[in-house]
Amino acid sequence: MAPTSRDGEASTFGGSAPTFGDEAGGMALEELGQWAAWQADRLAAVFGLAADDARDREFFLLAQSAKLGEEAGELQREVLGFVRYQRADKLGGFTLEPAAGEVADVMICAAILAARMGIDLDAAVRAKMAKVAFVNDTLSGG
Repeated sequence: MAPTSRDGEASTFGGSAPTFGDEAGGMALEELGQWAAWQADRLAAVFGLAADDARDREFFLLAQSAKLGEEAGELQREVLGFVRYQRADKLGGFTLEPAAGEVADVMICAAILAARMGIDLDAAVRAKMAKVAFVNDTLSGG
C-alpha cells in the first residue's frame, strides 16, 4: 500500500527500504544513515512535505526533533523502571527488551534528523569518538 499524504492523496514516494547484510553481520553507521535518509524521504511524502520547500524542511526538522524528545522520554521511563527507581505502583514488567526498543527508537530518530539535516552520521560519530578519546587521553595524562 502506497503512503498517503495528510490530505489523503497518494504520495509520489516510491521504492522499498534499503536492506543491509544479514542480522548476524551487524550494521554500520553508514548503513543506518542510508536507511534514515530513505525513511526521512518516506515520512516527508506521507505528510505531504515538499523536499524543495524551505518551510516544509523546517517543519520536518522541528517535528523530528520533537519526536526525538518523545522517544528519549520513553527511554528514560524504561531505564527508571529497569533500575526500580519508580513509585511502587508504577513498577512491574520492566525488562531489557522494551528498553532496547527505546534505545533503538532514539537512535533511529536521531539518524533521521541527521539525514534530513545533511549530516554524515558515520563521519560525525567518528569525529566525536576521536574527540572523546583525545579528552580521555588528556585527562588521564596519556
